[in-house]
Amino acid sequence: MKIAFVEYFLNLQLEGGSMFSLDLYAKELTKRGHDISVITIISSKNDLGESEKKPYRMIEENIDNSNPIKTDHEAQGILKKYEDQFDVYHVHNPWLLTAAAAYRKNGGNTPVVVDMNTYMFCTNFALMDGNCHKNCRTYERVMHSDLPFLKKIMSIPIRAYQQKGLELTKKYIDMYFPVSPFAEKIFTEYGLDAGKMMMIPDGFDFSVFKSRPKATDQKLRVFNIVSASRFDYTKGVDIVIKAVAELKKRGINIILHHVGNDGNQKEKIIDLIKTLKIKNNIILHGHVRLKELLEIYANAKLFVHPARWFETFGRTVVEAMAMSLPVVVSDKGALVWVADGAGLVFESGNHVDLADKIEKIYSDENLQSELSKKALKRAKDFDVSKTISGFIKAYNKLVQNI
Repeated sequence: MKIAFVEYFLNLQLEGGSMFSLDLYAKELTKRGHDISVITIISSKNDLGESEKKPYRMIEENIDNSNPIKTDHEAQGILKKYEDQFDVYHVHNPWLLTAAAAYRKNGGNTPVVVDMNTYMFCTNFALMDGNCHKNCRTYERVMHSDLPFLKKIMSIPIRAYQQKGLELTKKYIDMYFPVSPFAEKIFTEYGLDAGKMMMIPDGFDFSVFKSRPKATDQKLRVFNIVSASRFDYTKGVDIVIKAVAELKKRGINIILHHVGNDGNQKEKIIDLIKTLKIKNNIILHGHVRLKELLEIYANAKLFVHPARWFETFGRTVVEAMAMSLPVVVSDKGALVWVADGAGLVFESGNHVDLADKIEKIYSDENLQSELSKKALKRAKDFDVSKTISGFIKAYNKLVQNI
């Protein structure tokens, strides 16, 4: 079968898990005998690094991305340009939903499937309350954004266009791949056709992960914990920082290793660390390569995901579990489902409750061992082979129905 993944760009040097997932999926499908291409529409941002020669074909286009309406229009043209070469278009970035739906509406012949790993209807994740998606329309998209008021007003035509485009997707996209039951629920409640949903979680290549060795700091009784995210209010980095301060007050020798270097809250986080006087308890590693990340995991006892917003999945949780790390996650979104008994759950936004959960694991080595075993077992549920099998099942269903 001939499949084309469609993305804005493919950067394996600077971008996060989504980029590596695309590369992994394309390689795995190729291994199974399929003819795979990756179409990037803003290819000036591509960077494949010095990695091995890719077994799939790259089709690099460069369109004008100065305006979302124009970007979508030109993206439609690209889909039309190559449609005779492929059996299925697999749109990896859900922000291309509108262009893909318009392509099908205007006579595009190639079926389109879309990975649903983020919320396209929301302009401000910090305001998501678990129910707002049921009523999110043009007005909310305009007023909820964090733009200055005049820029909000100026954005009305684009927001109206985006809303109209989302309405098109309900009719013209052939199949959706939500990455968790929670994401499937949200998108169904938003109005996407439940009959076109096939829940397929993110897949991982666990050959790069190994069960962590015995930590090197046991004699010092340092309790290393890890969090990994951008410095953003929705990610809740400040919550785990406050929990560390609380645990220090309780006499626990704890160090938080935080991985991640972007986001608009970094300076606030640094100021918070100074205010709480826990500089010696926090190490901000910034962006790290995989080898360094695995070393950080190997010397940790616990992974924390303190999100405030309703995560569609939780890639970092799976990576930590693959290293046999117990996890503590907030009760928002898909995180509880991802962890599935391999850790503890705390009330989102409640740093004292988070501190309590961390202390519970810290003080009970039997619990640590039990959760560590469960974590490794749960991580295996997200092996990429299962993801690829799901994709192929969906592709075959669509091609047979043409």
